[in-house]
Amino acid sequence: MKFESETSYAGPIDVVLKVLGSEELLRKRVAAAGAEGMVQYSGTNEAHTFSAQVPSNQLPSAARSFLPNGFTAVLAGKTKELTEAGQVHGATLAYDITVEGAPASGSLTFILADGGATTPAKIVGEINVNVPFVGGRIEKSAVDQV
Repeated sequence: MKFESETSYAGPIDVVLKVLGSEELLRKRVAAAGAEGMVQYSGTNEAHTFSAQVPSNQLPSAARSFLPNGFTAVLAGKTKELTEAGQVHGATLAYDITVEGAPASGSLTFILADGGATTPAKIVGEINVNVPFVGGRIEKSAVDQV
């Protein structure tokens, strides 16, 4: 199931890029999502991987029977700056998402534009759950939580 939203961040694009891929922000997002904490973070702002354990009580009810112990999500992110004459005028931060031990995967991409003092962003993603009969319902529940 695909999803999309738009937002803007306070700050110029170079600062926003540093913050979006930072270990500190990712740890706070994992905690805010109700996961049990980030298991690991490795790499740099430009290319990093992190994983988090998601407990079963945070899952949609349709998924709990398939994953009674929750799951570990692994996200691999890469930043690509769009430059012109040495100036950053846009960037993408793309994540590939795998779910260990489950027939699920996804993607998430932040598309950033240089807006001066603020950075407009479009966020697009997709969640795929390959479980007959209930996969679509699990995808919708997951998208609603994103």
